[in-house]
Amino acid sequence: MDLETAVELAGAAIDRNAATVLVGAGLSQAAGYPGWSSLLEPFLAEFDLNEEEFHDLPMLAQFVAAQEGGRRRLVEHVSTAINTITNDATTQPTVDHRLLVE
Repeated sequence: MDLETAVELAGAAIDRNAATVLVGAGLSQAAGYPGWSSLLEPFLAEFDLNEEEFHDLPMLAQFVAAQEGGRRRLVEHVSTAINTITNDATTQPTVDHRLLVE
């Protein structure tokens, strides 16, 4: 697909309110939110792994979730980490967040 066609299709999806934007953690790291490494660091330690040996951090999250009670623990850990930062009065959305909303 060429660029012009891709832009037309994306624009049509936006006009129909049928578009989705997928972004990585990097978008929010500038606002002080954690990336994969800092979110999953406690689990690396728990399973005696290091990031150099286990560099596929999304796979680590999947591994943790597959353990007994792991999904609950992972969700609670990520929610707590994000809520702690979100509730910090100094945390502000970045320009990129504002542009995404527009």
